Formats: sequence, structure tokens, C-alpha cells
Amino acid sequence: KIRKLNKKIGDNLKLLYGYRCQICGQLIGEECGSHIVEAHRIDYFVSSINNDANNQLIVCPNYHSIIHDTNPLFDRKLMYIYRNGFEQKLVLNQHL
Repeated sequence: KIRKLNKKIGDNLKLLYGYRCQICGQLIGEECGSHIVEAHRIDYFVSSINNDANNQLIVCPNYHSIIHDTNPLFDRKLMYIYRNGFEQKLVLNQHL
């Protein structure tokens, strides 16, 4: 299989959310004249090859790292459920 990632989909979602994290709502780096936010694939791209908008969240680097470190379950009720039982709802959602 050839994996082709269309970055434009994530870039458009970043614009939609004004570069804010969908989990915490923060705009990271604004005071420095920067906007740091990342596109995260709910079902990891390496295994799903799914780069559609409905498989992406826009998250700050902190939450992106937390998600990859803990591998929580994403419930389509728009929340992450962590192994320790903590449930974290998205604070921003305009596309899922």
C-alpha cells in the first residue's frame, strides 16, 4: 500500500478552529506571534491510512503527546477515555 497524507485537510481544520486545541481550547504561542497546533488522527494513520477530516482532531502539542503516550479510547460521543478512567470531552467541535 502507498500511504499518501494530504496535509491540506489538517491545515484547513487548523484554520477552522483558529489554531485552538479541540481538547483544551488553548491558543498556544500567540503571545510570541506563533500558532502551534497539530493534526492528530483518531485512528492512527499508519494503521488506518485514513486521513479524512472525520478522523482528525486539532490538538496542542501537550495533548498530542499525552494521547500518544497513554493511547486512550476515543469515544465518538466526542471524548477520550483514559485507562485510569478519566474522561475528557472535547471543548471545541465543528466538524465531527
